[in-house]
Amino acid sequence: MLREYDTLKRYRLFAGYTQKSFAAKLDMKLGTYQSKEQGRIGFSDFEKMKVKKIISQYIPDITIDDIFFSPLVQRKYI
Repeated sequence: MLREYDTLKRYRLFAGYTQKSFAAKLDMKLGTYQSKEQGRIGFSDFEKMKVKKIISQYIPDITIDDIFFSPLVQRKYI
């Protein structure tokens, strides 16, 4: 089953980043990034914007919703 936080991981891997290299791009400690990617800690709005900026270099039309909100969650509340 696809977990909500797996979406970010898939985009990170598609862009060719390890957790360590992505954390460095975000100016974040590796452990902090790992906790955020696994859903234990939330991303701030500013961090979400930074993630989108990085991923949009590889997928230009990506949105923050695409990265951080699973389609299942979106459908449930629409």
